[in-house]
Amino acid sequence: TVHRSRRPTSLPCEVMAPKRGTNLQAEAASPVAKKPKVDPAIAGVNEAIEQAADLPESCRKMLLASVTSALGAPSDERHEVQVAVVAMIGQVVEAVQAKLQEAVDAQGASVGGVEVRRTDLQ
Repeated sequence: TVHRSRRPTSLPCEVMAPKRGTNLQAEAASPVAKKPKVDPAIAGVNEAIEQAADLPESCRKMLLASVTSALGAPSDERHEVQVAVVAMIGQVVEAVQAKLQEAVDAQGASVGGVEVRRTDLQ
């Protein structure tokens, strides 16, 4: 007598175990999420907002989220909220610029002091 197996000789693909390395291959093949390109001018504004040390974190997040829509609209077509955001951004940028200028002036004074001492020593 011939014994026949009760199992089917081929299983549907859904029932079969996945081949080894399938997950790794799928992860490697998936496209990496790309960062959207940011206008260099807006990137500079974002950097200034990030540098504003005395700005509360909630304000920083709000301004960072609003920069592109506020500055991306032509000035004569901005909504009053966008105009207000642009004014706030302007205040933050001016404050950061003033702090950076203070640091430059302090370094300049320090260098001037060193130059005076150097000439005294010569």
